[in-house]
Amino acid sequence: MLRQVHALCRQHNARRADVIRLRVGAFCGADPRLLRSAYELATEGAEPGPPARLMITEVPLEAGCDTCGHVFRVDRFQFDCPACGSTGTQVVRGEELLLESVTVEQAESGAATAASEADPT
Repeated sequence: MLRQVHALCRQHNARRADVIRLRVGAFCGADPRLLRSAYELATEGAEPGPPARLMITEVPLEAGCDTCGHVFRVDRFQFDCPACGSTGTQVVRGEELLLESVTVEQAESGAATAASEADPT
């Protein structure tokens, strides 16, 4: 993720990143608390200036029913459709780990600009 942020800063001639926004799905295999902790360790003493603010949006695991079309939140890994009882369901949300956006400080003006949207990490 930090490589992508640094590449975006270079691509947009930015002095530094101000805000990094991540979308972390409940079933993506990454723990948001551990991501935050790793980010803090990786950016400790970063230059120039303080590290970017990391904003994490947690996305719940949701599935859709192939039979009736009902979309529901999956609790305790129960994938059966609560509307019709079908076992034919597919995950529709909650597996993603996305670098959603990076707001950067432009080198020449000091103005903040959104540099990227929905880049998969």
